[in-house]
Amino acid sequence: MTYISLGAYKEDEVPSAITARNSLDNPIGSVTGVFHKETNTIWSFEEDMPMVQLLEPMSKGVHRAVVVMADDTFKHISQVDVVKFGLKHSNFFSDTAKTLDELGLGNPSVSHVCTIPADQPALIGFRRMEMVNHTALPVVDPKSGAVISTLSASDVRNCVDSLGDMLKPASEFLSSIYPELEKPLTCSRSDTLGSLMEKLVKTNHRHIWVVDEEQRPISSVSLSDIINRMQGINEDLQSRALAVYGRGAMKKLFATKVLISGINGLGAEIAKNVILANVNSVTLHDTKNTTFSDLNSHFYLSENDVGKNRAESCIAKLAELNPSVRVTACTAEVLTDEILAQHNLVVLLESSDKESVRINNFCHSNSIRFIKTDIKGLAGSVFCDFGPNFEVVDVNGEQPDVAIVQEINKAGRVQCVNEEMLSMQEGDFVTFSEVKGMVELNEGEYQIENVTPYSFTLKNIEGLSTYESGGIVTQVKKPKTINFETLEEKLKACDMIEPPDYSKFDRHFMLHSAFRALDSYQEKNNRAPRPANNEDAEEFFTLWKEFNSKLEYPLDVDANKKVVFQFAHGAGVVINPMAAAFGGIVGQEVTKAATGKFHPINQWLYIDAFEVLPDELLDSSEYEPKQCRYDAQIQLLGKTFQEKLSNLNYFLVGSGALGCEFIKNFAMTGLGCGDKGKITVTDDDVIEKSNLSRQFLFRNWHIHKSKSLCATESAVAMNPSIKIEPRQDRVAPTTEDVFDDAFWESLDGVCNALDNVKARLYVDQRCIFYEKSLLESGTLGPKCNSQVIIPHKTRHYGDQPDQPEKQAPVCVLHHFPHNIQHCLTWGRSEFNGNFEVAPSEVTKYAEDPKYVETLKEAQIAQGDIKEKLEVIGKVLKMPCKTFADCVRWARLEYEDNFVNKIVELTHNLPRDYKTSTGAPFWSPPKRFPSPVPFNADDPVHMQYIMAGANLKASTFNVERPRQHRKPDFLKEILATIEVPTFTPSAKKIKTSDEDEGESYSIEDLQKQIPSGAELKEISMTPEDFEKDDDTNFHMDFIGAAANLRARNYDIEEVDKLKAKLIAGRIIPAIATATALATGFVMLELFKMVNNRPMGTFAETGAYRCSSNNLAIPQFSFFEPLTPIEIVDHVEKHVPDPTNHPEYVEEEDIVAYPPKHTIWDKIFVKTLGTEFTLQELIDYFKKEHELVVDGISVSSPEGKALLVYASFMKNTHDRLPNKFADLVKERTNEDIRTKKYYLPCINFNKGGDSVVSPPVVLQFK
Repeated sequence: MTYISLGAYKEDEVPSAITARNSLDNPIGSVTGVFHKETNTIWSFEEDMPMVQLLEPMSKGVHRAVVVMADDTFKHISQVDVVKFGLKHSNFFSDTAKTLDELGLGNPSVSHVCTIPADQPALIGFRRMEMVNHTALPVVDPKSGAVISTLSASDVRNCVDSLGDMLKPASEFLSSIYPELEKPLTCSRSDTLGSLMEKLVKTNHRHIWVVDEEQRPISSVSLSDIINRMQGINEDLQSRALAVYGRGAMKKLFATKVLISGINGLGAEIAKNVILANVNSVTLHDTKNTTFSDLNSHFYLSENDVGKNRAESCIAKLAELNPSVRVTACTAEVLTDEILAQHNLVVLLESSDKESVRINNFCHSNSIRFIKTDIKGLAGSVFCDFGPNFEVVDVNGEQPDVAIVQEINKAGRVQCVNEEMLSMQEGDFVTFSEVKGMVELNEGEYQIENVTPYSFTLKNIEGLSTYESGGIVTQVKKPKTINFETLEEKLKACDMIEPPDYSKFDRHFMLHSAFRALDSYQEKNNRAPRPANNEDAEEFFTLWKEFNSKLEYPLDVDANKKVVFQFAHGAGVVINPMAAAFGGIVGQEVTKAATGKFHPINQWLYIDAFEVLPDELLDSSEYEPKQCRYDAQIQLLGKTFQEKLSNLNYFLVGSGALGCEFIKNFAMTGLGCGDKGKITVTDDDVIEKSNLSRQFLFRNWHIHKSKSLCATESAVAMNPSIKIEPRQDRVAPTTEDVFDDAFWESLDGVCNALDNVKARLYVDQRCIFYEKSLLESGTLGPKCNSQVIIPHKTRHYGDQPDQPEKQAPVCVLHHFPHNIQHCLTWGRSEFNGNFEVAPSEVTKYAEDPKYVETLKEAQIAQGDIKEKLEVIGKVLKMPCKTFADCVRWARLEYEDNFVNKIVELTHNLPRDYKTSTGAPFWSPPKRFPSPVPFNADDPVHMQYIMAGANLKASTFNVERPRQHRKPDFLKEILATIEVPTFTPSAKKIKTSDEDEGESYSIEDLQKQIPSGAELKEISMTPEDFEKDDDTNFHMDFIGAAANLRARNYDIEEVDKLKAKLIAGRIIPAIATATALATGFVMLELFKMVNNRPMGTFAETGAYRCSSNNLAIPQFSFFEPLTPIEIVDHVEKHVPDPTNHPEYVEEEDIVAYPPKHTIWDKIFVKTLGTEFTLQELIDYFKKEHELVVDGISVSSPEGKALLVYASFMKNTHDRLPNKFADLVKERTNEDIRTKKYYLPCINFNKGGDSVVSPPVVLQFK
């Protein structure tokens, strides 16, 4: 294909002008890789690599690869070989008996066929191949369109000496190079995949044409398509979703066929989330054409699509999201029973109640799951009917409680170790294991009652034996059966259990009647009420009153009139924030219907955000559409609103999962698209494969590229008017010269899209200082939250930050693990110490003759210095120069970790060891360990040796032999290794983090390290941990180490996926929760643009924070809290809590200024830059009547450095010195060049301590 690209004619040339043969004079080096990168790549694999490593590139079009055998010979493996393997091994690939239609292969909408008529020049066919990146085209009859042959890129090989033949018609060209014209391979969509595979293997072809009844090609299936299917659930790609759903649910999703009818903005959001969830197929049904209003919420439509069918216009881009999902378009005027019956699940939008009832009745009777949803301006509804006897296999998605038993009495009262609070409820079921004495509990399930955070009672239990010790209790999660009623029945009344927003307690009843009234209004008028049209609103209000009167408890008509008019005002539009939020909600309901994972909506859900609107609607002229992509927003919120939004200058921090959604939302709503508008997005991360399952702006070809750059490109493609600047800088103290005062002061607001607490807190502090609004959100699996932060009006993020991850004590990890998380954390620590920290520290030690002095100057703690020297000494005690040395290291490390240390531990702390109080030492949660002798026939033992040896070889830059993955080769080396006999000795064991173990001086540790001459011969390279690469041995080592540790302590082992999730600290993430969170955040942004009011004690305000759990499902809205006011108060202290806890001292604290909040500051603007320390102290005395007790400044590392203390006379000598010089001496920072500087100053007033806002020295 590269040659064809160079030899084929240019765009402005005609075939008769071609002199293709001239290009044969080009040097080979100038040809390879010019047009196709693959021509510069030789794909090679080692014989014992996992099969998945081969499947992935071949699923993307790599036809052939080189396999390096253990004996250094080479073999070729092709796509045909892989498909042949799939045919022979049904346990590996079980889809061969299914038809193409069932599997979603050969879909005309996804794999569209480009043809070449038989009477057109062959060269045109080759040119088309290059343009569409195909390697073959069907040659079709010019009249009937039936396929008669195949033109392949490989045909060029047969005409090198007669390139002019390519100007002949395709049929003649093929006849000139082949004695007999080969018949094309064809099939229909009703053929089984196995039959296709047999044809391709038999003929050694790479593709087969899918034809209709007239033998016209409608699609194709290639070897790449089949191999892609053979991959099944790609664990690297879907790892975050697997962490949420599990393999069983993911397999059910992979078999689900979804029909989505009504591809407006909400339909597109649902389709996006469902496709990313990795279902089998999605059919996009739509009979409507694109309008300008659609462009405000539909991210895959553009101005060029106006007037075209919405489904057909966006299908290619939606299909691109996930090549494993079949995506088709349907434009049938009516969804017939035949169409519905082809799907497992139907989602209806923009459908009348009458038509929806018809479709729902059919679905209900035929076990087809059904969802109806719509957005009308600022109100949305969802209805679910998953049929009778629908089984929910996991109600809430939470991991079952597992606790260690401390005591069980004869009455069945179970006391657990006070480690983690139980989340079990009354009536739950549990099982027991490892109970001694009361062994009968180890059989069966038991219902519980009287549950407290750490105990419960077994229900209806008697005659128990005497409890001795031990026991693990595990919660049993029971499935739940739900009987859904039909839409026809449920239209009569809304039975939502509780409202999402208690400030709108009966709003869901009002909305139920409103949606029904709108259906009647549209049936009568063939349109929705017009925006800000009183006549239409009054007519709609009359209809609403009729439906309201039919409710069991009718609502107050006058009290709801304003809200009904607001509903009517926006009833004809779909806006982006609501589409994003409901796209997440409905997308999650689709996965529930397909898998039974999580509790479905029962059965209605209504949510509104009318508080976005002004109290009184503007003049109707404000809402007139302008025939532009923001028409929907203009019709709802007005032209003035749109102009304000477009000219905002916003800062988006992060462009991962949340960031992708925000960027899409910004592009759709027009934020930053005006003449004065701008968006700055920053992210220092690059795209990984696992990102693609939820960060929908990225594709395969973006992997390892900058997230912010690629997200920006996608945003511009969605809306070319957006003004967005991508940056790759981390927002942190180290980049305050990049994101400087001028940058922050120019902003209108900040939006966080971060995934860690530390970064969020830093941005929060920046927003507090510069008094910028902050939009905050986060997700964890199906849970998400949103928070709006407004200067001086709300509390900030740091007031209630996310809780940091709980860390197990070091002594528990090293000596007393009692769950697999402890083992995996230990395994990750072993990897970090041996292959990341150790090589890095050895290199520093070798390069820096004054290594220890450098650490001391950096104020590194003595204990940390000793730890570093111990690591260096241990590594250099056994330097590796050959691969055999690396295997020896791994074997001895095995013996040390899983045999010797355990023997030593149990020698010093035997099973009957007692604590100082006489209690058994080995009592729960501690587990008594036993050694695990090495066994070369045990796969886990060999996995540890193989991974450890290979990683050691990488760090010491040792060349690895071809057989480095071969267990037999490693066993030969292991047989030559002599393992020293170990004899345990008396040694102090750390039983808590407060205990001090054996310690050596820094000097003693340095003596154990080789001299400088020996160090020069050692070169080490640290490993950079990467959990998603299955070939780098990282997770192999951690997983094996953790499972061996688990065997030592008789803890249940884990598979590689779970090990990756825990040790890799993979945060469970799904696209639905991300979409929901960002949709709710955008609504708060709209409120700020509309300058909506905060709440008071007397009246409810407009702003809402939210806490949501799609699994339950639960949606909770609440008003943001006002800032905490600091007032005068009394603080109590216990000076000596150990000896005199009864003695309490009280101290009066003065708040200055009174009732200040976190948003306030004390500015010093009049002193300039050359003031002295004395002048600064005098300033506060004169201007604020405050006495300065102390002043300190921060070092670059964040440590406080004292400048002045009133009680330290030696600091008084500095009073005449210029403050800027004092700062320079301590921090090497020139504050004269800054606009602001924040020293830390402590005050007193009248002898009482003062709490005050930060002091800000303003120089410019």
